[in-house]
Amino acid sequence: MSSEHETVVERGKSNGQLADSKTPLIRNCWYVAAMAGEITRELRARTILDRKIVLYRKEDGGVVALQDRCAHRSFPLSKSTLKGDNVVCGYHGIIWAPDGRCVRIPSQSTCPSVVRVKSYPVVEKGPLIWIWMGAPEKAREKDVPEFSWFDSKATVGHFHLKCNYLLMHENLMDLSHFSYLHGSTLGAEGFAEERAVMLNTDDDTVQYYREIRDNPVLAGVLPMKLQEQLKGKKTVNRNSVCFVSPAFTTGVDKITAYDSSGAEVLTTNMHIAHFLTPETQNTTHYYWAGGRDFAQSDSKEDREYLELMSRLTEQVFAQDKEAGELIQSMSESDCDPDFVERHVAGDKMGVAMRRVILKLANQE
Repeated sequence: MSSEHETVVERGKSNGQLADSKTPLIRNCWYVAAMAGEITRELRARTILDRKIVLYRKEDGGVVALQDRCAHRSFPLSKSTLKGDNVVCGYHGIIWAPDGRCVRIPSQSTCPSVVRVKSYPVVEKGPLIWIWMGAPEKAREKDVPEFSWFDSKATVGHFHLKCNYLLMHENLMDLSHFSYLHGSTLGAEGFAEERAVMLNTDDDTVQYYREIRDNPVLAGVLPMKLQEQLKGKKTVNRNSVCFVSPAFTTGVDKITAYDSSGAEVLTTNMHIAHFLTPETQNTTHYYWAGGRDFAQSDSKEDREYLELMSRLTEQVFAQDKEAGELIQSMSESDCDPDFVERHVAGDKMGVAMRRVILKLANQE
């Protein structure tokens, strides 16, 4: 049997060794709950990991995340009102403090300590608000991710996806789809043929990289002034991706140019972070942020380039969104009992990612 055929595996025959859309969602993890600018003094409802949450800011600017369900008669607190830092239920006027304690019941003089709503740990770091949906005693603020490149020049965005979050993580683990799904947008010739190399991983992360040489399409995403510097030069595009946790995956795209003597004359780095927060088993909040070590000035040229990159990034990720939703729809609507998905060589990193997710789910 050829080595190519040896890479083909039946997903349906994995003996439960890979996470799928039925695998329980991982709760002991920091997830992005919202962009910082989304949360104000207005009560905002959001569903995260199949739980209804209400988010708001206190008068001092701190962020609060409470269970969006009054402990009395399940009225949504997001449909209620703020009074100072407390939420006044819009049904019977029961008042809830930011830590979930009941501090007033209009129809009686006491507030039993057992009457409370859940309060979730939240951390605001830069333009992101992170939430911990698992055991509160396991939430450590020092574990909230940091990104040194994440500044005011970063491009950010958000999509609501009608698909399981694993489909998007899998999308990020195999960039060979660039040549086809994004062919009309990026071109990206050569991505499908260039084999990715999976690096050593620890128990909870999966990392890989690929190299593509002298690809004019990839260099074409750079500003014109940098493209001019690349003319006549040999280029190497080094693309690395790391699945860090169920909540996010990061990537770096490094383009290096060499002169005729082989000396390095130019290096650029583009960073991307994909934040995937399951809403339910079959819907996902998808946030992203992109940064770079060029086009950082306030010049007209750099501003126009950043606007262009923001539009291009959203267009590319919209194509990923459509693909994930089409796959989800097909899985739900075609009930052929004989159909079995097959793995191929490019799925190596995605399979490793699904094993990590399953391991974390079993640990919980």
